[in-house]
Amino acid sequence: ETVKIPLGFAVEIPIGYEGITKGRSGLNSKGLILQIGCIDPGYTGEVCAIVTNLTGQNCIVEDGDRICQFKIQESKKIQFEKVDKLADSERSDKGFGSTGV
Repeated sequence: ETVKIPLGFAVEIPIGYEGITKGRSGLNSKGLILQIGCIDPGYTGEVCAIVTNLTGQNCIVEDGDRICQFKIQESKKIQFEKVDKLADSERSDKGFGSTGV
């Protein structure tokens, strides 16, 4: 089950920045996965966490529980350019463990 949990605060993020919600390792180790969230400039509502419960059992989050981290970081605007081919690299399109575990 996935739920939205209000975090009890709102922020005014300046243009050129974004807010990020991230899970804490303690929460993840209990089978509760916090989805990474992005809060854009202009959003002034209450910040929420989106949490997925993988345990199959009820879980209670109490007021004051530390379920996530919140970070404000610079967010650069970039222009993408459509190309027919990307530059060659040693790694190429290898992913998902191809560089070792």
